[in-house]
Amino acid sequence: MQPATAYENIDMGVSFAPLPVEWLDVTATRVNNTHLIEWRVARESNVSHYEVERRYGNEKEFYTIPGKVLAKGNASEVKSYDLTDMDVAKSGIYVYRVKQYDFDGKFNYSKLVKVSHNGENSIDLYPNPARNETNIQIVLSQDSEVSIEVFDAASKLVKVIKVSDVQKAGDMIYNANLQDIPAGVYNVVITIDGVQTQKKLIRIE
Repeated sequence: MQPATAYENIDMGVSFAPLPVEWLDVTATRVNNTHLIEWRVARESNVSHYEVERRYGNEKEFYTIPGKVLAKGNASEVKSYDLTDMDVAKSGIYVYRVKQYDFDGKFNYSKLVKVSHNGENSIDLYPNPARNETNIQIVLSQDSEVSIEVFDAASKLVKVIKVSDVQKAGDMIYNANLQDIPAGVYNVVITIDGVQTQKKLIRIE
């Protein structure tokens, strides 16, 4: 090789292959008590599928959430994808990243995105009116001390459905047998970490 001389018929053994995916954007938002992870790519080449990984709170490692999203095929136009994380009852910070797999097993990651929320407790009573039994469904954003009691119209305690104890974060359904109390109107008192919620229950024959 000589200075200022071009040799176009010599291969120097160096090549740079384009990345299989050109990431445009990745977002994570809370929608109806779930987390929706969405991403767009400008180009795909040799892409097999995508997975979404999550890290919660102070966890050190990322974990794959359920679901595999297949790539839409080699093309240069913009493509959009999404996956919903259903296991998000706990309050706190969730960190997500999208993992892209090639057909040959190689992979790369998107940028990190976060969702933060305080959580939402919910209480549902059904059926109501009820004959022989009813259900109290309690959804907690974090582990909490829970008790469930039934009082009559004179505020007299007539039944304990759940003694005060810790319920783990998430969804729990408590079945209440009503055959041992007469027909009438009752107050179901649900206490969560010292905060009381009252639900009117109608017992019919």
